[in-house]
Amino acid sequence: MNSKLLSKVGIKTVVGLSILLFVLITLFTGQYHSVSDGFNIYGFPFTFYQTTSGKCGECNLANWFDKLYFIIDLVLCFLLTWLIVKLIKYSRTI
Repeated sequence: MNSKLLSKVGIKTVVGLSILLFVLITLFTGQYHSVSDGFNIYGFPFTFYQTTSGKCGECNLANWFDKLYFIIDLVLCFLLTWLIVKLIKYSRTI
């Protein structure tokens, strides 16, 4: 019964958990130094967003967002979550 339930909502569960994992990893691995004229840096394992609120001559070059690294980070979180769900399903069948 549990395997049928997990197979029906499996993709929704994986997507929801991977978004949650992505948010948690981004929050916990982010570097928040813009208060002291530094940078806020987000993304793990690839940095996809950097911003600063400090005084600088070329601030438009210091603030950037990389779509490719953002997508790669999302896909890695999805794959990790999918693997964990598969391992949980497999361990329940043993």
